[in-house]
Amino acid sequence: MSWVWPDLKSDKAQTKRKKERKESKVKAYLTERKEYRFWDHWIVDGREPHVHAVDVATERVDDLLAGTGLALQPWEPSADHYDVSPDGKELALTVDLAPQPQLMNSADIVVLNLTSRRRRVLTAGSGFSDEHPRYAPDGRHIAWHSYNIKRAFNDQGRLTLFERRSNRTRRLAPRLDRATTRLAWAPDSAALYMLIEDRGRQGLFHLSLRDPMPSPVAAGGVVSGFAVSRDGKRIVFDRASLSYPPALFAISPTGRDERALESPNRALLARAAMGATREFTVKGWNGEPVQVWVIYPPNFDPKKKWPLLHSIHGGPHAAHTDGWHFRWNTQAFAAHGYVVVGVNYHGSSGFGQAWLETITGNYGAKELADTEAATDFMLRQGYIDRDRLVASGGSYGGFMVAFMNGHTDRYKTFVCHSGCYDWASMMATDGYLFFAKELGAFHWDNPARVMKQSPHNYARRFKTPTLVIHGELDYRVPATQAL
Repeated sequence: MSWVWPDLKSDKAQTKRKKERKESKVKAYLTERKEYRFWDHWIVDGREPHVHAVDVATERVDDLLAGTGLALQPWEPSADHYDVSPDGKELALTVDLAPQPQLMNSADIVVLNLTSRRRRVLTAGSGFSDEHPRYAPDGRHIAWHSYNIKRAFNDQGRLTLFERRSNRTRRLAPRLDRATTRLAWAPDSAALYMLIEDRGRQGLFHLSLRDPMPSPVAAGGVVSGFAVSRDGKRIVFDRASLSYPPALFAISPTGRDERALESPNRALLARAAMGATREFTVKGWNGEPVQVWVIYPPNFDPKKKWPLLHSIHGGPHAAHTDGWHFRWNTQAFAAHGYVVVGVNYHGSSGFGQAWLETITGNYGAKELADTEAATDFMLRQGYIDRDRLVASGGSYGGFMVAFMNGHTDRYKTFVCHSGCYDWASMMATDGYLFFAKELGAFHWDNPARVMKQSPHNYARRFKTPTLVIHGELDYRVPATQAL
């Protein structure tokens, strides 16, 4: 995959224009598209992400989408968004075919004949945003994810199977109430492998085309990647936990004969002390059960008093998992003497679609109740110093920290990293089109509803010293939110 100007026909012309743009004193952008920037970069210079083919013998590069009017979607395009048929004659890809690019549109699966350059839309009128196509090795089927854009930001998605000969689609595992990622076919084309997040863990699962539900292959911790051997007899995967960074394992398709292959950090970890981890369930908002992860300092003594640090996850439709986070590493925080708490508040992923939707149109309130319930639970254990309570979070976690500052004063300090502070001025974000559904309204349609969910509305109550951290190139949560 490479970004190209579709009107240019050669690599030389591409290189020339790129040099001219870089050297030009004019740095202004003109666009009518909704997606004008993403995460930390602008995407309005006229280039599009195209799939290319490289002849290994001659090193010739061909733009497979040249002249077709097709392009991958511009936000983080990758090999997950296209696939080549087993016979090499067809390309399936995720594209946005909407005639009005300024609206929030669904994606479609389009197949392109690589000889005739004719295209065919497989998902017209599906009512879903269809993404991540994967051809079966025998070429009979294509599987993909379908997302309900009416739910927008928080839909878990569903699995769709397309039979190429009959042009029929059907839903796989319709009773599955969890999100799936990383689809891969078994070599015999009779089953799919996938990752499924469930209650703070993520495992590898197997789904036969004949079975109603997936069955587990590798569980425990967080599996984030895998590869199936050509003969289908072994699967190599990586798995991590709160106490161990990713390591490689091998296992049979039935989940037997698991063995460790490689742990690149074994020597380093032998010199590092890790704290114990525990999983609790507390009664959160409305008395509903909420999962809580606790990571203790390596030298933890329950007879002593320890400071508590909330590490509040972002998203909000993400989760604290029994996995290894390289940025917000809870073991690193615990090593500094904190008892670290991670709450999977209402709206977190891995607990079903209904749980995801519990905070829609009412950001902050239930998550705060869940976080406070976890604090109360930890105080009852007897080893937490109530005068040394700290809460930290990034992105939506930063929003929660700012929201908490206007609703409680029992914390000694807050750390707000890239936090959402004002939902009206957050219209400058790259994800503003989700607000009408996630907040329940745009601020001009229902100011009172949006203001109720916005931390800046409670600034007059702020009492707690706060460390504010932000990046100038953050286009998801613009830097002005920190100022």
